[in-house]
Amino acid sequence: MEVLALDFPELSDPVGLLTDRLQALETAGAIDQDGELWEGGGRAFGLFPATAPEADFGAARTERWILRPHFPWTLASVEPDLELRAEGAFGSGHHPTTAMMLDALRASKPKGRVLDVGTGTGVLALTALRQGASHAVATDISDAALASARGNAARNGLASSLALSRDLREAKGPFDLILANVRKQPLVDMAAELRARLAPRGRLLVSGLRFHEDRALCRALDLEPTQARLCQGWWQLAFGATPQRQAPA
Repeated sequence: MEVLALDFPELSDPVGLLTDRLQALETAGAIDQDGELWEGGGRAFGLFPATAPEADFGAARTERWILRPHFPWTLASVEPDLELRAEGAFGSGHHPTTAMMLDALRASKPKGRVLDVGTGTGVLALTALRQGASHAVATDISDAALASARGNAARNGLASSLALSRDLREAKGPFDLILANVRKQPLVDMAAELRARLAPRGRLLVSGLRFHEDRALCRALDLEPTQARLCQGWWQLAFGATPQRQAPA
C-alpha cells in the first residue's frame, strides 16, 4: 500500500491563534454576525454558527462559533473546460477531500460505468465523464445537491450521460468505478451496498474520513486499501475489489 502524507505545518500556528482570538471575541460578546471572512497565515476563514452544516469542516471552534477554511463557491478549473457552480451544495474542488478524490479519479483513468455517492455539485461524476467514463449515476440525499448537479451537467453538455437519484438502491450495478466522498458513518452504513455494486475488477475511491476513522471502514468493507493519502487530517482511500477465485478444475 502506498501512503502519501501531505503536511501543512503553516496552518498549525494560525489556527491556534484564530481559536484564541475567536474565544476572546466570544467572551467579550463582540461577535454578532456570521459569514464574515477572517485572515490568518495567508488563508481565509469563514465564520459560522457552531450548528451550521459547515461546522464539520471547522478549523477553529468555540461553543457557539466555528471558523472553517473559506473555499470559493464557483470553480472553473477542475477540468479546463468544466464549469461548476456550487449553488448551496458541497463540492467546489477546494476542500482537501474533494481535491484528493479528483487526483485519484484522474489517476484511475475511468472507463465504463461510474457511481458517485453523495455527489453534491456533481464535481466527481462530471469529471469522470470528462475523463472518459461512458455513463455516471450520481446519488445524494439532498434535493439542493441534486439540483446543483443537474444544473452543472446541463451547463456542461453532460445531462444525457448522468442519471441522478436520492436513493442508492436505485443505482443498479455493477460499476467499474465507485466514488464516495462522504463522512465516516454513512460510508460504514453503506459499505455492503457499495461493495455489492462494484464490478469484479472495479475500484472504489472514498474520502471524508478523519485520520482516526479509516479502520472502521476497512472492517465494514472487509477490504484493505491499495492506496491511501492523508491531507490536513483527512484520508482518501482506494480499494480494488477482490477478484473472484476460479474453482479448481
